[in-house]
Amino acid sequence: CVVIAIKATYRITDDDLPLALTEIQLPLYDADAYTGEPGASSPLYDNDFAPYKPCCDVIVQNPVAYAPNGKPTTQVTVGVQIRDWGKSFNVIGKRVWQRGLLVNTVSKPKPFTRQPLSWEIAYGGTDHTAYPEEDQVDAYLYNLVGAGYWRKPKGKKIHGTPVAQTESKQYPINDCTVRYPPQGFGPIARNWRPRSDYGGTYDAEWIKNTKPFLPDDFDDQFYQSSLPDQQMDYPKGGEIVTLTHLTPGGELQFIVPKLQVPVIVYPKTGKKATLTPVIDTLTIDPEAGLLSMVARTKYPFTHAIHEIRQIQVGHKPIVVTFDALSGQTDA
Repeated sequence: CVVIAIKATYRITDDDLPLALTEIQLPLYDADAYTGEPGASSPLYDNDFAPYKPCCDVIVQNPVAYAPNGKPTTQVTVGVQIRDWGKSFNVIGKRVWQRGLLVNTVSKPKPFTRQPLSWEIAYGGTDHTAYPEEDQVDAYLYNLVGAGYWRKPKGKKIHGTPVAQTESKQYPINDCTVRYPPQGFGPIARNWRPRSDYGGTYDAEWIKNTKPFLPDDFDDQFYQSSLPDQQMDYPKGGEIVTLTHLTPGGELQFIVPKLQVPVIVYPKTGKKATLTPVIDTLTIDPEAGLLSMVARTKYPFTHAIHEIRQIQVGHKPIVVTFDALSGQTDA
């Protein structure tokens, strides 16, 4: 099949007017990107050329938690709500593990007014002391770059090390022997769980009979770049988005624009086909004041791409000519 991906970027405003397209549009990304060293930092965005996404990813890029009314606080709840879908979690000030007489405890958090959010401050990370005799590292596969994870915690080893600053409202972090779900709004890397679980099996059987094609147990869910709790039904436009404590004002609302871009495929033989793209990626950047939407559709062909003569994306422009002698116009 051939995949058609369409991207539109809008300026987010705090008024009731419809969002307007930005003068300079963000490009379609053709490779994954990270905030720092690839594989050792938070993913920034996924490439935009997934063949198919079963549902819509909701990504908040470069999010920042703001204290209410700008007054220092040790904890704030941040959230995103779109229609009947929503996600929220607590953001805590900086804190560390403390060595106690019997158990390790969490120090009191420090106040903050503005806290950038990333997977680095969410629960997870690596334990470089897990296998000292084998010189191996143990990692929390749900977030390789996070903080607070220890395979076999000991008081002296973890004393003074960071505790995650984001946590579920249902499962506050208070025990270094417990594994907690990482909390964040960004995309997750392809080699993190649960995303990696959908990638399929690449074994000797695959090498012999299937390579270079995808294995039989590959699941399209692998193309979803967000955690399962950041996936919603395809939006159609008109949905109200509410951001809580992700802007200095405390709450920001805007409406998802309707992205009506028809796609018409003209094969070399046979009738034309009109396709309807669906929005499968919403990326909100509150700091930059931008909303990006990626819509996608695909068209199957029998043997090769050369079966297609032309693909028209968007409405065909109307050309108006004026005959000065007759005074008539032809569209």
